Amino acid sequence: MRALIFHSFDHVRAALTAARDFDQPVRLLTAPGAAAAVGPGVLKAMVEDAAAAVPGARFDALIDCGSQPGIAMGALRAGWRHLVFQGDAVVQPKIADLARQHGAVLDTAAPPARDFGDGRHPDKAAMAWLRP
Repeated sequence: MRALIFHSFDHVRAALTAARDFDQPVRLLTAPGAAAAVGPGVLKAMVEDAAAAVPGARFDALIDCGSQPGIAMGALRAGWRHLVFQGDAVVQPKIADLARQHGAVLDTAAPPARDFGDGRHPDKAAMAWLRP
C-alpha cells in the first residue's frame, strides 16, 4: 500500500480521490510535528471530513507522535487507531500498553511515504502518484 505524508485537508482529499478512482488503498501519515502543532483531534477531523467527502476510498491513517507521550495519549483519546511513536525505552512500553487498551496499533517507525509538501496541485500530484 502506498503511503502519503499529508499537510492539509486538500492533500487528504486528493489522495483519497485518487485511491478511489484507481481502486487502490492508500495509507495517510501525518506530517512530522503536525500533531504537536495543531493537535491530534484536528488531524483526526481532517481525515474524517475528507473521507466523508470521498466515499468509497479505501485507506488507513497513522498519526506521527514523534517522541512525545502526551501527543500519543491525546491521539488515543481523539480516536486514532494507528500511531507512530518513537519514545525512549522507559516510555515506549507504557504507550504500547495504552495503545493495546484502546485497540490501537503502535509502530516505532513511520512507513516510507511520499511527502506532497506544500505542492500547489495536490489533485494532479495524487493522480500521478497512484496512477497504475
